[in-house]
Amino acid sequence: MMKRFWLIMALFVTLAPLQALATTYNDLHAATYDTTWYDRLAQACATGNGTQLQGNDNVEKAFRFLTGPGHDLTPIEAAGIIGNLLEESGLNPNNGENGTKFTLPVAGVGFGIAQWTTADRQAGLEAESATEKLPIVDLGVQLNYLWHELTTSYAPSLAALKGQTTVDAAATSFMNTFEHPRSDVAHLDVRIKDAEDTLNLAQQKGWTAGTAGNPTSGCSSVLSEANGNIVQTAIGLAWCSPTCVNQQTRQLAPPPGTAHNPYTPTDAYRQAWDKASDYTDCGAFVATVMITSGVDRDYPKVSTAVQQPYVLSHPQEYQVVKDHNTGALHPGDILVFNNGAEGHTMIYMGPNSTVAGGFVVIDASLGDHTPQLNTPGDLQWMLTQPNLTIVTPLGAK
Repeated sequence: MMKRFWLIMALFVTLAPLQALATTYNDLHAATYDTTWYDRLAQACATGNGTQLQGNDNVEKAFRFLTGPGHDLTPIEAAGIIGNLLEESGLNPNNGENGTKFTLPVAGVGFGIAQWTTADRQAGLEAESATEKLPIVDLGVQLNYLWHELTTSYAPSLAALKGQTTVDAAATSFMNTFEHPRSDVAHLDVRIKDAEDTLNLAQQKGWTAGTAGNPTSGCSSVLSEANGNIVQTAIGLAWCSPTCVNQQTRQLAPPPGTAHNPYTPTDAYRQAWDKASDYTDCGAFVATVMITSGVDRDYPKVSTAVQQPYVLSHPQEYQVVKDHNTGALHPGDILVFNNGAEGHTMIYMGPNSTVAGGFVVIDASLGDHTPQLNTPGDLQWMLTQPNLTIVTPLGAK
C-alpha cells in the first residue's frame, strides 16, 4: 500500500498582505462565501480571552497596560517595574536566563519578561497561558500573570511600590520585593536608568496613564507575524482564487471541457514547490510553505519521518502543544505524525463555526491530491492518530 503523508497547520491569526500572493485568506473567504471574515484573535481580545495591548513596541505596551484601567499605576510606578523587566529580559517573553531563548519554561532557569525561575511560579504562568488559550510566550499572557502575582502572592511588593514618588525609589522597591536578584547580578544602576528612560520616553511620546493609543498588533504574541505568513502562504499555494476551486471537492476546478485532475497544482505552488517529492506529497507541501514563508528555511523538504523529529529537536523554534484537541490549537500550528507504516499532516484554519462552508484544514495526500481545503472530519481523524505531534512555530529563524 502506498504510504500517505499529510500535514496540518492551525490558522487563527489576523493576516497581513503577502506580497508574493495576490489572494489573502480574508479576501478568499469573503469572496467565496459572501461573508465577513472572522478574526479569531481579535475576537479573543474583545472577549477577554487575551489582552489587547496598545503600543508600537513592548515597552509602550507594558507601560499602557500597567497604567491602564484595572491596574492604574502612576507613570513612575509603571516605569519602576519596566526598568526591572528590561534588565531581567529586555521585555522579551521568550527570553531565558543568560540570553537563551525558550518556548517553554525550564524549572530552575529564569524565563519570560520577569525571569520566573521556581517551578511553582512557572506553573502559574503555564496555567495563565492555558486559561487564555494563548501561547506562554504571548506578552499579554505574561503581563496578566505578572499582575496576578502582584495582587495575590506578591501583594506586599505592589503595596511597597505604590506611593513611590521617584523613579529610582520605584525601581529599587520592585527589585527588592519582587525580583530578588543576586547581588552580583542586580545591576540596580541599570534598572534605574532603564526606568528613567522609560518615563522620559512616555512623557515625550504622550503615553499618558490609561490612554488607548494606537493599537498595532491586537493581542501581542511572539508568533503572530510568523504564523500569519504561514497561513497566507498555505492558502495562496493551495487556492489560486475563489473561482478556480470546486466548492464540492475543495480542489482546483478543471478547465472548461476537461475532466478534473487532482494532480494539477496551482501555478503558485508549481513555482514555489521544493521539488523534493511529488506535487501531492503532504510533507513536501508543508516544507514548501515553511520555506516560502521564510519562517523556517531549514525545514526538512520531505517525509513526516524526518519532519516530526526535526520540530521536536528545535525547541527554540517550535513550542509543543500538549493537549490534542481543537481548543488547544494556536495560529500556524503544525500537526504531524509518523508511525513507521504511514504518516499524515494538514493546515488547521479554525473551528467549523467560524469558517463558512465547513473547511477547517488544508492538506495534500501522496498519490491522491494536491493541496486542498478539507473538513472537520479530516481534523478529527488526525487528532486520534497515535504518535501525533503538534507544535507552534515561533518565528523566522
